[in-house]
Amino acid sequence: MKYIYFTFIFFSIIACNPKPKIQNEKTDQKLLDYYMNNEDYFIRNIDLNKDGVMDKIVSNEKYYGEELLLFIHHNEQYELVLKTTNLSQDGGLVIGDIFPENSNDDVFRIHTYFPDGGYFVADHYITYNNKNWTLDRTVYETNDWKEGDNIHVCTVNQGISLEALNKEEGQELVRYIPDEKDRDQLCNIK
Repeated sequence: MKYIYFTFIFFSIIACNPKPKIQNEKTDQKLLDYYMNNEDYFIRNIDLNKDGVMDKIVSNEKYYGEELLLFIHHNEQYELVLKTTNLSQDGGLVIGDIFPENSNDDVFRIHTYFPDGGYFVADHYITYNNKNWTLDRTVYETNDWKEGDNIHVCTVNQGISLEALNKEEGQELVRYIPDEKDRDQLCNIK
């Protein structure tokens, strides 16, 4: 009787805890192919992990969402290593483009801007270190019509893992440009 009881418990645990679905390189390649053939997305070739091999970043086009996916080139295939946000905002900043960066630990920059009048842009610098991508800092540029041609350039340190930004409350972690009353002390004027 004890044998039957333990067998029942054993199989109950297995049934309640199925193995997680593990994507393999072939399904990742099919996923990348899907994005390559979808006009709601754009793809940039950038060395994401500093190994000298071009990888791929997939992002939604502006107004089509906030997805950002990182694919690492591995064994003649592309492996999805991170799904996060492109830092655009519904009703706010939109994705402009993604550019490679090769200074210090920076690997790429996400350029966003406010499309509906005025001048407001944000360049988000992403670093790579110890197999982690981090939103290191954001450089905001804005001007106020009352100040003429003066543009405030504000560098805001972030230090947020891109993985953390993927979570529901992730966007709330991003620090924004200082309040207008504080910009003269905290920002540069261009």
